[in-house]
Amino acid sequence: MLDTDEVVAYVAVNQLLFLNYGLFRIDSEGINVELEKDLVGELTVDHQFRIRQDVIDKKYIKDLGMKKIIDPANTPYEIK
Repeated sequence: MLDTDEVVAYVAVNQLLFLNYGLFRIDSEGINVELEKDLVGELTVDHQFRIRQDVIDKKYIKDLGMKKIIDPANTPYEIK
């Protein structure tokens, strides 16, 4: 789980090598466990978390649609 659109774009491009990706938001009311820091070795470490929860009710999940990185050399990324 990532907490900002900019970090999502950074991970999509630099870790997953995706220029197109789907994005969804989880309402915190749907999370009933503590967030765990995702111990990554990047500057984004303070924005990456894990949720160890078997089920999140769909009423807490909002589809934000597909995103496209227009220019991966641009920082911050131009997202459409």
